[in-house]
Amino acid sequence: MRLFGRRHEETLNEKLLREAGYAPDGAPAEEDEAVESADAEESQAGREVVITVEAPDIVGSTYEFVTLADGTMLVDEDAPDISDLAEAVELDTTPPYSASAVRQGDEYWLVTVRPIRVELLALAGEEAELSFVDGVKTFAVDGVPADPTRVPSKLMALGEQEGPEFVVRATRLDGDHWQIVADPL
Repeated sequence: MRLFGRRHEETLNEKLLREAGYAPDGAPAEEDEAVESADAEESQAGREVVITVEAPDIVGSTYEFVTLADGTMLVDEDAPDISDLAEAVELDTTPPYSASAVRQGDEYWLVTVRPIRVELLALAGEEAELSFVDGVKTFAVDGVPADPTRVPSKLMALGEQEGPEFVVRATRLDGDHWQIVADPL
């Protein structure tokens, strides 16, 4: 913690300008600054994107939806047709992704989009968690401990990609489609 002065934290506008290849004053960034390493580009691939969409005909105030790699849109069955929001998102993002849309006045929507990993799993329940720490495998489905020998091999493989110790969380999206988050420990 600094005792004197204030650390400059990047504003959303500065971040968006930087990611688009512009300097904070709006001028095109120098080529040296715009070129990033492969590692930096890979880490940005998982970042969320925020866009504004003009869609005055959509009723309501908030919606959440997921679009799978095949273009299937998962949304609450009571939601109106919000395909205009998904079409606008896909100008900048390719599926699969999850999105949250919030009305901003009469005509505009603020849509926050996060790329996600989706896998097909034959698994009971709505949520599953697998961890592997100090050689011990722990598995739970819907918060209830489950037999670790019954872990789907795909979950184990996804965790092992993260390193020798990991946690993998799976959340059912629809049917056998599960959103996966795997992290090293």
